[in-house]
Amino acid sequence: MENMKLVEYKINRYGNTPFNGVLLGESHQWIVTKNNETDYQLDGFCFINKHFVKDLKEVDRESMKSKIIPLKYVDYNKDIELVNIINIEDHQEFFKSIKRLGQLIVIGLHWNDAIFVGTICDVFQKSFVINSIDAETNDDGKMKIKFSSVRYIKIYTDYLNSLSLYIKWKEKLERPVHHDMLSAERENCN
Repeated sequence: MENMKLVEYKINRYGNTPFNGVLLGESHQWIVTKNNETDYQLDGFCFINKHFVKDLKEVDRESMKSKIIPLKYVDYNKDIELVNIINIEDHQEFFKSIKRLGQLIVIGLHWNDAIFVGTICDVFQKSFVINSIDAETNDDGKMKIKFSSVRYIKIYTDYLNSLSLYIKWKEKLERPVHHDMLSAERENCN
């Protein structure tokens, strides 16, 4: 835990309010943090495109945040292992790694209000395609995005986990019920 480093950074065109997180990995192209959006809450992973990062620095080790987060972040080593299965050395391999996870992601683009939610369905040499969903989890079509325009990718956040849970529930409701299944259920009730 002594090597745990809480960092703050700014993202170009995202204003002057710094973002925070526990540093989990870094390459010449990406920084990976356990996201710290407010107070002492840790929520998901954030992969930040280094090309758009400015003012990256370690949070003062004497701050309350730097004292409390290491006490509560018991999954630090497990999270580092998870992050290590994602290739952050090369953009194309990075997006292929995210695609293989098959999880919903949040993609931050040019401006702070330009975010998209979906799953990666194709990866090309300089771009990728997502199956985008809206806030109600309805299909919002496919979108092709250049690697160079991505400011960050978030994964395994409470928001995304909640949407995934809702999608699974909705799919279960929409599955047609077979007559044989109904008969078997009726027999089990008698």
